[in-house]
Amino acid sequence: MNPTERPGWRTLLSHARRHWRTYALGVAALALVDAVDGIAVPWLTGAAFANLEREPDLRVSTAMIGAAFAFAALIQLGMRYAWRHFFIRTADRVGSELRTALFSRLQALPLSFFDRSRSGDLVSRMTNDMNDVRTAAGSGFLLAADAALYLLFVVPQLLWISPGLSAVALLFVPLVLLLVRWGGRVVHARSAAVQERIAALSARLQESFAGARVVKAFAIEPGEELRFQALARDYQGAQVHLARFQAGYAPSLGMVFDLANVLVLGLGAREVLNGRLTLAELVVYTRAFDKVVWPMMAIGMVTGMLQRGAAAQARIDEVLTEPPDPAATDPGAPAEEGPRLAGGLSVRGLTFRYPGADPARPPALDGVSFDAPPGALVGVVGPVGAGKSTLLSLIARLHEPPAGAVLLDGHDVRDLPPATLRRHVAVVPQEAFLFSATIAENVAFGRQAELGPAAIEEACRAAHVDPEVRALDGGYGALLGERGVNLSGGQRQRLTIARALVRAPAVLLLDDALSAVDAETEAGIARAVRERSGPTRVVVTHRLSAVRSADLIVVLDRGRVVARGTHDALMAEGGLYARLARAERLEEEAARLERALGEGAGRG
Repeated sequence: MNPTERPGWRTLLSHARRHWRTYALGVAALALVDAVDGIAVPWLTGAAFANLEREPDLRVSTAMIGAAFAFAALIQLGMRYAWRHFFIRTADRVGSELRTALFSRLQALPLSFFDRSRSGDLVSRMTNDMNDVRTAAGSGFLLAADAALYLLFVVPQLLWISPGLSAVALLFVPLVLLLVRWGGRVVHARSAAVQERIAALSARLQESFAGARVVKAFAIEPGEELRFQALARDYQGAQVHLARFQAGYAPSLGMVFDLANVLVLGLGAREVLNGRLTLAELVVYTRAFDKVVWPMMAIGMVTGMLQRGAAAQARIDEVLTEPPDPAATDPGAPAEEGPRLAGGLSVRGLTFRYPGADPARPPALDGVSFDAPPGALVGVVGPVGAGKSTLLSLIARLHEPPAGAVLLDGHDVRDLPPATLRRHVAVVPQEAFLFSATIAENVAFGRQAELGPAAIEEACRAAHVDPEVRALDGGYGALLGERGVNLSGGQRQRLTIARALVRAPAVLLLDDALSAVDAETEAGIARAVRERSGPTRVVVTHRLSAVRSADLIVVLDRGRVVARGTHDALMAEGGLYARLARAERLEEEAARLERALGEGAGRG
């Protein structure tokens, strides 16, 4: 297979084409260094031996040769700085561009991609794989150019000095090329294995850090250590497997050239004794032939770097070639103004199956339909796995709904500009996520430049979290730990509600977002939301008391609508909703009885 057809190679070489000007300047400086080292230095050395043969007094000639050597050293000093500057700077630029492109693509990918990807693996691609590509674009391209220039400058000299001796010496080249071709394939495969192991190790680290509270709560630190040690040993084994090959690979190439050197010296000495070569010519030849050894040795090093870089680039390309989310806003595109939405919501025959799901199993949603006028409160209830969260994600176009299945004010959400949809629809997810930033920055997330302190505080008051924020050390400027770890679950939920309210959306989607607050606080938040802006609210909840006053309650079971109506109508109808309501009432009675017994025992 052509190397450029292997995964990663085409993209890796495209970096050189894109930055050809700075690479060209680096190659020009490198060419001057190699010309001095591969042509001037051998001939100056030969000139010294020629003078030794012809002249008894060498003071003038030796001084001139010494000055020439010094001048050559100065040229090499300056040009070595130049090629390092150009190659390293370009490699850094390639790394920066690729890292930015990868991050931008990750931001544009749909949720389904993250559902099937491990965070640690993505972090590994952003760090370890990126460093391998940068090394290939810097040291790898540099060594490849260095080897090619040395061969270009040195081989013609060898052929000119002694074609016969060169014909014998260069017989070793095909053997070297075969070794390089075979070694490149092995390094590529073993490098890919190393990168897969380190991705698994990174994923495990990320999960361990994110789940530190669970690990400590269940006292399973020893088990976690054993699992990490197993992955670390697996990674070490892959690294040793690669290093063992590389440790024998370079010396094997060196041994081939050591044999070639012995042959050259033996045959060259015979040529001098037979008068077909002078001693000075043999000196030039051997010095020049020494320069051939480096390019061939460099080929082995270059092969390892480029193969590893290509394997890393292939893993990065897997992400870069993922199709973006159609609803993602292109940061480079001008903002497209869409219609101003009032919040009218229509869901018509919505059927949805997650990408990659077993087609033999029922879809996540099957023929779901309902309508909600602007400002309405819609409750979505049902047992676990009924498809409630999936419904909200499709309304917000976090997953791609079928055409014509979800309409806002009569507009298909697929036809609305992404910026318009995101401006009018706010989602409060089931898992309250906060960033490692201040409380004010979390509430104003994405709109820090537009929102002042007054708007942030008003949203927090509506979410019934303002007094607790002010009680924190630093208030709205308090810095939160990772995922808001220094707040309670209820405080995190209310801050995420404030983050949605501050946008003044036309449609507010709450995915069981009040599960960690008491019924009184929940009622207060619902009242404040209704009075604040009157958005259309779609509330997914397991607490039926939260939707008793809803204009419409949609009951889902196994992805289908099994009932719809108001609380009173559904209770009169019986069925699943009535059973859920009775079960909730029994749980509340049991909880009240348990509290009463506890209080009685305390007084006794």
